Amino acid sequence: MKKAKLAILISIFFILAAGITLAQDIGVTDVNDIDHILPEQQRAKIMNEILEWRLKHIIPELMRREGIDMWVIICREYNEDPVYMTMVPEPTMAARRTSILIFHDKGDEGVKRLTGSFYGMGKWYKTIYTDNTKDQIAWIIHKKCRYST
Repeated sequence: MKKAKLAILISIFFILAAGITLAQDIGVTDVNDIDHILPEQQRAKIMNEILEWRLKHIIPELMRREGIDMWVIICREYNEDPVYMTMVPEPTMAARRTSILIFHDKGDEGVKRLTGSFYGMGKWYKTIYTDNTKDQIAWIIHKKCRYST
């Protein structure tokens, strides 16, 4: 009885081993996907083109459909909001200090993209700071956006 069980186990082992070996050999050498992977800089360029389209088309439509006048995403360094990394251009690795993204729907003027950090983001987000010594973020947001509750 023990010899029969041992023989069955050994047979199963060899069948599985042969299947794994065949699965690894069939067609894998012909794929050559490595030739089709873009370099990091080209991937970043494509990701940024997609992000730019999303910021110009999806965000305004979504905010208006849901009745959102202002959307604020606030992050601490290395403790990013899950949405933050999908809203910033490549190659952003992490939020810096306190990073704030502000989307303000100004009606016919469109959705303004602002950042409440001292480190602007070029064409992506305009910084709300004109003087780096001010630390009253809420006041600056109120003044720049002319948003009242």
